[in-house]
Amino acid sequence: MKSRSARILDGERSAVGQRLRSAHGVLPLREALALRLLSGLTLLKSAIVVVCVALSTSFPAVALDQVSLQLKRQHQFEFAGYYAALEKGFYADAGLNVRLLEGQPDVDVNKEVADGSADFGVCTSSVLIDRAKGRNLLVLGVIFQHSAAIILVPRRAGIASVSDLKGRLLMDEPGSDDVAAMLKREGVDYASLPRVPNSGDPHALLNGNADAMLAHSTDEPFVLYNLGAPYLTFSPRAYGIDFYGDALCTSARQMKEHPERVSAFWSASLKGWRYALSHREEILDLILQHYSLRKNRDALLFEAIRTEALIQPDLIELGYQDAQHWKKIADTYRDLGMLSGGSEPEMLIFSPDKNEIPDWLKYTLIGLASVGLLSALVWRCTFLIGDRLKAELGTPALSVVMSVLFVCLSIPILIFILLYNYRTNSAAILSRCGMKWQRPIKPVLRIPQILSNPW
Repeated sequence: MKSRSARILDGERSAVGQRLRSAHGVLPLREALALRLLSGLTLLKSAIVVVCVALSTSFPAVALDQVSLQLKRQHQFEFAGYYAALEKGFYADAGLNVRLLEGQPDVDVNKEVADGSADFGVCTSSVLIDRAKGRNLLVLGVIFQHSAAIILVPRRAGIASVSDLKGRLLMDEPGSDDVAAMLKREGVDYASLPRVPNSGDPHALLNGNADAMLAHSTDEPFVLYNLGAPYLTFSPRAYGIDFYGDALCTSARQMKEHPERVSAFWSASLKGWRYALSHREEILDLILQHYSLRKNRDALLFEAIRTEALIQPDLIELGYQDAQHWKKIADTYRDLGMLSGGSEPEMLIFSPDKNEIPDWLKYTLIGLASVGLLSALVWRCTFLIGDRLKAELGTPALSVVMSVLFVCLSIPILIFILLYNYRTNSAAILSRCGMKWQRPIKPVLRIPQILSNPW
């Protein structure tokens, strides 16, 4: 059996042969010569199309880079942008196959990233402390411009101010450094407070098992609101302690060894967050269908609204971080005695080189330049042949001129389209096919009671 390309060329040769045989028997010499040139150009065009088809089907697809992202907690809207980037193919378009690692109580995100157990991680302002400990981490960008950490108290506890928390039983959660700074500023000794383990369930506040709990403004208050139980929250930001919330981090080693991968991951993540914030209802359905049923839709919607208020996408560029703000956070850590006086957040902020041209674009431009030179040579040869025809025919036929222009202009355009599609679409198609069997299938159920335990 002949290949598709061979059958196309054979058909063109047969048609050209018939036309030439007819031309020699009927037409004068000059018309036959013109027809021969036109037929040759037709064969050349057919050959170009055949080559492009063959290249598009024979090129091996580029293997996607396997990378992992360590989340802080279990699946919820807090990580909506990463779900969107994965499910909508933004990571695949960037040449990445991303594996999301769900957070667990015993998982230290900064340690996982610094040790290389995860390539990227959702970190917080505590990255400053880890850098001071020798973990060479890099902040790609800040997603949450403000921290979600709060202290949640029920009305029954009779706590009206932060200072009233002295001696009260606290459901504690490690890592809430901005809350510790707020307590210190208000004269409360955080270390001396009696505490119980934080189960993440605000019902403990209503049952009298605790007087206050470290919580998140995006999660636990909804449980009390849904129950109709009056409550009060104390936010560090209201007391002048404004830490960054969720940020995206990687290791300095990852940046040094794979700078293009890091830049591609960051760009795709931003694209995912933009999509998630502008398609909130779709992402809520996505979380419920493929990631978690721990919260019902109303709880996720509450979280989504509060999350957007912390990201502030309408006021601040998504991913923006400021060196001066990092220094203020570092000063707060020094006041807490958690950071030495000489520690500065230097080399913490990722600065992508926006002027750098990607390798694939460099190669494409080189290829186009080469094709352009080849097209110029073809045009010159055709022009010389045209001079000979002009002496025999007078003025070349319009069809000959149009054929020459088509050949010269279509070759570089076809090759550019081929290379561009090869760069973007092959990886995305493979990734989408892989997702069908990689993604765990969970039954869609409705949870009658909202579980707000972040773990």
